[in-house]
Amino acid sequence: WVGAWQLVRESRVGPAHAWAMDDEPVDLDFVAIEIDLCDDEEDGSDRAVTSSISPVAAEPVVAPNRYTGGGDFTFQVELRRKDDAEPLGLEVVMRQTHMKVVLVKPSGLVATWNEGVEKSINKVLAGDLIEMINGVGRSAKDMIEVMKEKSVLTMIMRRPTHFGVKLQRVPGKPLGIKLAKEVDALVIVSVDDEGIVVDWNQENLGKAISSGDRVVEANGVCGIADQIMAVMMTDDVLLELVVARC
Repeated sequence: WVGAWQLVRESRVGPAHAWAMDDEPVDLDFVAIEIDLCDDEEDGSDRAVTSSISPVAAEPVVAPNRYTGGGDFTFQVELRRKDDAEPLGLEVVMRQTHMKVVLVKPSGLVATWNEGVEKSINKVLAGDLIEMINGVGRSAKDMIEVMKEKSVLTMIMRRPTHFGVKLQRVPGKPLGIKLAKEVDALVIVSVDDEGIVVDWNQENLGKAISSGDRVVEANGVCGIADQIMAVMMTDDVLLELVVARC
């Protein structure tokens, strides 16, 4: 199935994606690292630079703590540090106006929050977006500064819409999509006029795949874009995808 789809490396897919798409996750345990922001010479945008990056898992991540149905709502998270040494336990990918959660660690303030909330929809999960902290929003740089300086954090989170897609491979027929890599997802750059994906779109208008959507899971594998891509390049007849619409 090599050639059934095309991978392209682009630093931006549109105005909402001005940050370099191959950025590594930023570890928000500020006790352990310092975060600086600098100009990216390649495309003129800013990107996060850290003194320490958590290693990428060597094995595929299967069925993580990720929301996979519905979505497109906001919720509020209240975090309180008892001392400066208490970690948040969160990794994110930074964008100009928000941060996307890549990983919630098993220990830290966020994990403690998740354990204490009654409604599961108010738990912080991979794929959630941090849109505002203590009233500061629309700037990831400014939100980072708030997170480093304040011991009490009120975070406004948004959970993008997620929906399932089942693609049945047909011998000799391409998927018909072009993709770009993020850390934990494959971004749909475009959908061709012919292919398995456009056939799905015509038969499933409520779950049609479009440019800007992100493939966050393929056949149960998720968390790392290269591993999602590897699944999509296999000979599996059925591709079961989870797609996020940010």
